[in-house]
Amino acid sequence: MDILLILISDVLFAVYLLHSSYISKSIKNYYVYLLVSNILMLIYTATFLIFDYSLFHVKSILTYSLNPYTLILLTVSAVSYICVNFFRINALTSKNNISAIVTILSISSIFTMIIGWIFFNYIITSKLLLGFFLIIISIVLITFDFRNFRIRLSKELIFALASSLSLGISISIDSRNISQFSPIMYTLFVSFVQFAVLAGILRNSIYSGVKEIFSTLKVHILLNPLFLTLSYLVNLLAFTPTNRSTIIALSSLSTIIAGLLAIVVFKEREKLKEKVIALVLVVIGSILI
Repeated sequence: MDILLILISDVLFAVYLLHSSYISKSIKNYYVYLLVSNILMLIYTATFLIFDYSLFHVKSILTYSLNPYTLILLTVSAVSYICVNFFRINALTSKNNISAIVTILSISSIFTMIIGWIFFNYIITSKLLLGFFLIIISIVLITFDFRNFRIRLSKELIFALASSLSLGISISIDSRNISQFSPIMYTLFVSFVQFAVLAGILRNSIYSGVKEIFSTLKVHILLNPLFLTLSYLVNLLAFTPTNRSTIIALSSLSTIIAGLLAIVVFKEREKLKEKVIALVLVVIGSILI
């Protein structure tokens, strides 16, 4: 049952990525999109919580601990998540290279490893280094033009790299902070900081921006954060103390699913063999890390 749930979560996340690519061409103000998505995810999460708070595997929703250092890290994590989504939606505007974008969006584990090693005393093992080099090889396969012997980095690929770096920062901080909070309180704190930052950026244009994005995207603005929320919740349902490593490994399959769907849906043919190999290497590397 747990394996089925995680596979459903993988498919939902893959659909979220492809749907984000589809709607990204219609978004005029990415900050408004991020603000609306943030609010809708909170609403969806709260709705599921009302029906069954055991979805989150917490005994006490209100348990939390704050000190100045933790609060600073939490704020940095929240801002990094804004960067993750901002860079990701920009990366997904690519018209003919979505599978490569999806692969680069999935390499955050190497940044998590490096940042954790530098700031949080992560121990680097031979297995982690092997995973690191496999992911580096996948990046080379995607970005290197072997015919002309030069690196080809499009604007969208640079955005994807920036998104993965930002996610690596957030995950590194989350792994340090989460033990001091209940999952629900941590999610609420991070979401509130994101909302405050985005509202501060938009200020007087919030109403007109929200009205415009609902008018432009219509039902899609409701569906996009719903796919991401459902993927997250189903993933949480699959976790138990005894199957953590298996679930993390299976979660990496969302990269392959999204990449293969992108190749089929968008009929990509350029560097097809390299893209498929890179997808597989990213998944193996992420599992090792």
